[in-house]
Parts: sequence; structure tokens; C-alpha cells
Amino acid sequence: MTGVDIVKAVSRFGGVRSVIVFSGVTIAALAALLAMRGRKRKHSDLSEAKSNSSDSASDQDGASTTAGTSSSSNGESSDSSDGHHQADDVEDIVVAGDDSSTGDSLFVRWSRRAGLVQPHSARRRKEARLSGAADVDDTAAAAAAAGAASPGVPGTQRVYVKTFGCSHNTSDAEFMMGQLSSYGYHLVDSPQEADVCVINSCTVKGPSQEAFMTAVQRAKAMGRPVVVSGCVPQADRTIPGLEDVSVIGITQIDRVVEVVEQTLQGHIVRLLGKKSLPSLDLPKVRRNPHVEIIPLSTGCLGSCSYCKTKHARGKLGSYETEAILDRVRRAISEGVMEIWLTSEDTGAYGIDLATDIAALLRAVVGVLEAHPGSAGRVMVRLGMTNPPYMLRHCGSVGEVLRHPQVYEFIHVPIQSGSNDTLRHMVREYTVEDFHALVDGLKQRVPRLTVATDIICGFPTETDDDHQQTLDVIRRHKFPVLNISQFYPRPGTAAAKLKRLPNHVAKTRSGEVTSVFESYETTSWLQDTVQRVWFCEHSTRSQHTVGHTKQYVKVLVRRDEQLLGKSAFVRVTSTHKWHVLGEICQPPMDVEKGEP
Repeated sequence: MTGVDIVKAVSRFGGVRSVIVFSGVTIAALAALLAMRGRKRKHSDLSEAKSNSSDSASDQDGASTTAGTSSSSNGESSDSSDGHHQADDVEDIVVAGDDSSTGDSLFVRWSRRAGLVQPHSARRRKEARLSGAADVDDTAAAAAAAGAASPGVPGTQRVYVKTFGCSHNTSDAEFMMGQLSSYGYHLVDSPQEADVCVINSCTVKGPSQEAFMTAVQRAKAMGRPVVVSGCVPQADRTIPGLEDVSVIGITQIDRVVEVVEQTLQGHIVRLLGKKSLPSLDLPKVRRNPHVEIIPLSTGCLGSCSYCKTKHARGKLGSYETEAILDRVRRAISEGVMEIWLTSEDTGAYGIDLATDIAALLRAVVGVLEAHPGSAGRVMVRLGMTNPPYMLRHCGSVGEVLRHPQVYEFIHVPIQSGSNDTLRHMVREYTVEDFHALVDGLKQRVPRLTVATDIICGFPTETDDDHQQTLDVIRRHKFPVLNISQFYPRPGTAAAKLKRLPNHVAKTRSGEVTSVFESYETTSWLQDTVQRVWFCEHSTRSQHTVGHTKQYVKVLVRRDEQLLGKSAFVRVTSTHKWHVLGEICQPPMDVEKGEP
């Protein structure tokens, strides 16, 4: 066949040894794809039919009504089967188009019966058919040279990736973008430019899920094939509006190239079974080239009554310490300035591996100290933790937070200042535990920035419960406070409770906001000189944005040369959300060295 490479591969499918014929794919491209898929997955049984439930709670950035700059959530549990028989092996997803002239139709028919691949004629690209196809190698080369898509040639199309929710979700999206880019796909900034849209979802609250569904509907209205991923489809496989899109489960992100490839050919692919965690050595395209986000684990050990995320991410699954340290080394060598350690509960890290978060943090600091040139350049930020497990390591973690290359910042959601409400939320700690953790950390790190979250209007919350929450805010004067009204999430225990009237939740939310706005936390910085690490430009003003050691946001006059570097700043004015400053010379008591 002129212009067509035919590669025969043996695959397991439903217990039958069969020959699959791949048409229209070059040997080189197929080899690259198989190499990517095969990395660290030697014949492991990834059966979708044997789905292991796994879930989580999250360090949610932008998922709540925020009175600060970060946010959070936790969750409850359960996974349902969609009834599809799924392929046993990683290669089984790769199928030929169903043009009967190629001899591929037998496998495609088997795939359809198994529920693995469904035809979608309305989206199938005529150019993908073999009839009349130009030479694949020549077409791909021309497309690569032009930076444009070549219909029918895998790895040359344009992909738009949109993500919602937490920093863990952002990391997942970056790993997916890295794989797509490595295989030759062109990442674009809008769905209008794209040949296919990948939309990564957040299920923490109703509004975040609604925003995700709106993005899906807009992409479909433009006639774009859609691949969805993240917690929404993983937590609920029957959501209306996702029947005609491809789906990637949270542990299946290392198969995004396969799913995108098949979706572009007009198939619907659904990979929702749980398997081992995707490798941390996957290629990555960072949203911010100066920030590396490293997931420490997925899932959690809690069962919070209001949280849907646990339904998606499941029980705690931690990455091996050495895999995390390798990712830290790689990030440093690639020139990043901030390393975010994230998970649904960083304090629980390693409990399933007979290690703990304190040991990991000490090891991370050891990598920083051993890496030439990282001193003063690379900073580590610890992500969200719940009180119970972090309290066990309060002393050790406090010492790590004092290290010059670790931000004095921690995110500990309290959710309510009432023990009764915490019990109904199934939060597994008391207000006294929260006080002990925060006070213990501040004894070691007096200027520690503590971010927290509050849920207003939980169904069982009384006026007295609400007042106790206000008292906690007044006591600790949190610099960052994420305020959310209760949203009943389908399938959670709290959703079965009788809701408070909307006006009650709204009034309480307003009172929490008023208390938060009644105090200041940055005035101590006025006229001081601070070392600041700069990682981005403001999208709202002509400023470059950085953070102090306490992770206080600093704005200086926009300067392209500052990105990815640190400098000394004299603070000229302080505000609720940030401080303003000017670049200055280092103070006399600072050791000599490059900032």
C-alpha cells in the first residue's frame, strides 16, 4: 500500500489472542507512542473491570468564594461501575479506524461490543480515512514545519487544555500537556484554535462543576471533539452531558495521548478504572515555567460528610519518597523557582508507606542543600494539610518551615469553630486540636502565615456554632481566609440533611467576611527590607508579583528581568491582600551572594 505503514501487533482482548492492524500510523510514531505508554508499566494488570475505589480532598485554588489566595476541601466516598468491559492491557485501547477496506473492522466490532470504543460518525474526520491519503511521513513533516495540524496524522493536531480546581488538578493537566506536546500535538490557548479540547474538572462544589460543564457545552457547540478528565466524571459516571465525550480517569492521565488520538478519529473512549498512580517522571508543560507542582499522594484517610472529591480520588495513595525527590531534582535542574508540594492532605503523606511528611520534608531540604546554586533561588511551599496527621509532626515540620528555602506558610482548613459542627462534618479533629497545631507551629515560626477555610451554613450549624467560628477567626487573625457557603454535593451524607435557608447561610458568610476585614496582618512589613521571590506578572496592573519568606504577596514595578529570580524589596505601603515595594540593595547584615 503506497503511503501507508502497516504495523501488526498482538494484543490481549477479552481473553482472545488477536492481531490488530494499525493503519495510517508511521512505525516511528507508533514506536514513540508505545515507548511513552510502556514506561514503568511492564504488563501490569490495569483491568478497568476490576475498579479499585480511590478518592480525595483537595488543596483547592480558586474553587471557593475566597477572602484570600488559596482554598480547600475534603470528601466522602464511593465509586460506581459504569458496566463497561474494559481492556486489560495498556495497548488494548489503540484501535484502527473502522474502514472495512483495511481489514480492521473485526477488532473495532469487538471493541464496540466491549464498550471500550464507540463510533461517533458525526465527528469522524473524512481525512482520517486511508482512501486518498497522502504519504504519512511527508504530510507529518510538512505539518511540523508549518506548525499546523495535518488531518489524519496522529500527533500533529491542535489541542486546547482547560483545567478547573486545585493545584493537584493543575499538576495533572500539566502532565497531560507534557505528554501531548512530546508526541507532537500543538497546544493552543483557545478552543476556537483547537482540533480537540481536553477539559479537566473539579467536583468540590456545585459552581466549579457548573463551570466545567459550561466549558464542555461550549466546546461541543463549536463542533470540537471533547475529552474530559478529573474528579467530576470519576466521582459520577452518569452525569448528563458527558455521554458523547471521551473520559480519562484520575489515574489514567498517562494515557491521554491514546484517548486524544482515538477521539480525533471519531471514537468515544472511557477510561475510568482505578490503577496504580501515574509516574512522576512523565513529561510536563508547566502553566507557570517558574513553578513546579509535585503531587505527594492522591486521596485521603478521611470521610468528610460534605465532600464529593473523595468519591473521585479515593483512599490515600502516596508516591515513593525517591520518586518525589527525583522530581524535585529535575525541577531544580530545569530552573524553577518555586516547588509546591501538594495533595489532598499533605499531613497524611506516607502513612500507607510506613513513612511520614516530616521525613519527606527533611529529605526535600537535603536535596535543596545538596544542589549547587539552589540556595537563595529555589523555594518550597507546603500544600494543604488537615489537623489530625500534621499535629503528630508539629515540632519537626515547624523546624523545616524555618529553613531559609522553605516558605513560612501552611494551609490548614478548620471549616468550623464548633466541635458539634465538626463532628457532623466528620472532620475527625476538634477545635482544640486545631489550636494546638497552629499555636505549636507559631511557637517555632512566629511570623508563620496560616491560611484556613470556613464553610458557612452547614445544615446542622446553629447560631451558637456560627459565633464559635467567628471567635476562632478573631483569635488567630488568619491572613488568608477562604469562605464558602455550604453546597450539597450529590451522593454525600451531608446532602441528605435538611438545608438551612439560603438567607441564613448568606448572612453568616457576610459576618465571617466582616470579621476577616476588621483586622490587618501586613502592617509589620511597612518600611522593612524583605527578600522576595518573583514568579509572575500581574494580569490586572503593571506589576511583577513575588512573595516574601512568609508568602506575603509583593507587587513592584513591572520588570521582565525579575521573573524567576529573587531580589530585596523595601516595602513602601501595606494592604489587606498585598504590599507594594521598590527594589533596593540588600541590608548590611545579609550574607554576600547573588539574590
